[in-house]
Amino acid sequence: GLYGFTVQDMISLADRLATTETINGKKFDVHVVRKVQLYPLQQGIFNIDAMEVRNKVEFSKSAVSKKTEQEIAEGIFPHDEIADRSNTVVYENNMRTEPVAITVKPTPAKSKPEDYTGATGNFRISALLEKNGLAKNEEGDLIITISGKGNFTQLSAPVIQWPAGIEGFEPTVVDSLDHEHAPLNGKRVFHFRFVSTKPGNYVLPAAGFSYYN
Repeated sequence: GLYGFTVQDMISLADRLATTETINGKKFDVHVVRKVQLYPLQQGIFNIDAMEVRNKVEFSKSAVSKKTEQEIAEGIFPHDEIADRSNTVVYENNMRTEPVAITVKPTPAKSKPEDYTGATGNFRISALLEKNGLAKNEEGDLIITISGKGNFTQLSAPVIQWPAGIEGFEPTVVDSLDHEHAPLNGKRVFHFRFVSTKPGNYVLPAAGFSYYN
């Protein structure tokens, strides 16, 4: 259980990531069972549950030409298949980690902007209009991009102060993130749709975004 965090998977069993490692002169298969990024949702002390692996290795008492089979499964253990094991030796063992405690510190309260909502990392922001000229009642798009590195999964949309005469709508969000790097690297793009029923020249104010670096 990874309670108290937003979880971003990096490696899972489906990736079948395996390497060979030499320990005390002997070679071993090494499998990465899971790798995640954790982004805390609040301050405090949180515990990562112990993780358990059950191993079952079957050896034949006689020489066989059968290719070695290996399977790693997650979740509920399936029932053992009924088979003739008179000529085999099965070794089983369980191993588990200790629980891991993580202390999440608060962000500094000094000089914290009022619009700060928890973004942590190193970011840049830019804005552009899809079209600078629109007809009456024609929908336009204001595109705001936040790029950089950090907890993208917790970024909220910038607040737009639409000028009188323009009606704005909730944005759609498109992410382009590299999940293999920590922290997350890439960009989040907000598409704000708007419309005006009154002809004229309008200036859209700058959009603000606060983050802790």
